[in-house]
Amino acid sequence: MVAILHGNQNKNHMIALLESAVLNDIQVRRATVADAIALALLARITFAETFEPHFTNKQGLLEHYEATFAVRKIGHDLQDPNNVFWIATHNHLPVGYVKLKKQAAPEAQLQGRCSQLEKIYVLKDYLSKGVGHQLQTALFEELQVLQTDNVWLYVWEQNSRAISFYQKHGFRVVNSNYATVGQDRFRFLTMAKRLYYIY
Repeated sequence: MVAILHGNQNKNHMIALLESAVLNDIQVRRATVADAIALALLARITFAETFEPHFTNKQGLLEHYEATFAVRKIGHDLQDPNNVFWIATHNHLPVGYVKLKKQAAPEAQLQGRCSQLEKIYVLKDYLSKGVGHQLQTALFEELQVLQTDNVWLYVWEQNSRAISFYQKHGFRVVNSNYATVGQDRFRFLTMAKRLYYIY
């Protein structure tokens, strides 16, 4: 039997098929030092997509790029045994990555061993394609191996999409603080999730 779709139904069906095809083509693997340039570029693009409109001083933004997303710094971070990176690719092109700090204590008091989801960056065009979910799945598999009790992260208070994503995956707000980037000041929420393991 052949189903005939019309109008919006046909359009929605085609969109679903395309998104499914993209999702099936997404590959997630551990990043290596050879990925430093790709990670630096991804970080700059995705950070700009979220924050650039909110900077009053663009020079401060450029200085932040050089201090935080320099290829040399990311290459050094990739060699740090306390860090693990995963990179997501679509048709061999980088579209996102996540960084885990295996041991990292937050300002908020959390009982037990703590790890930090320090960065998770996904290109804007791939935000609805399940890339963040796949990256987070890889991270949580690592947390289970590490037997971490809590995982925590910082998220900008106005990034409602990211906050909703984390809440959907069991994170809750436990603290907040301010950070100055260049000449601009932003308020970040600390979100955490308690981990439980079943064997």
